[in-house]
Amino acid sequence: MQIRITDSAEVEVVDADDLKALGLASAGHPPQKVADALERTGLGRVEGEHAWLSVDALRAGARGDRGDEWVKKFDGMIDYARTKGWVNDAGEVRAHIE
Repeated sequence: MQIRITDSAEVEVVDADDLKALGLASAGHPPQKVADALERTGLGRVEGEHAWLSVDALRAGARGDRGDEWVKKFDGMIDYARTKGWVNDAGEVRAHIE
């Protein structure tokens, strides 16, 4: 799954069915513009070289018309991230900013 910051600084979820990876494509925008876009949409925040994304907002934004099987796989991705220390107590998952 990839979160993309568009040329117009909007946030979109792409490749939502690829639950083996999570990243944020900044499209070359400066860090503050990326941070502003994430905060404006309620999806997350930037901390250093990573984005912390709200698990609930990410699930809601990516699910679309996907069924319960997708939700199980998404939850599995988050559970795996938790075992690596990539999920914090605030319910955010860490993603690399590309």
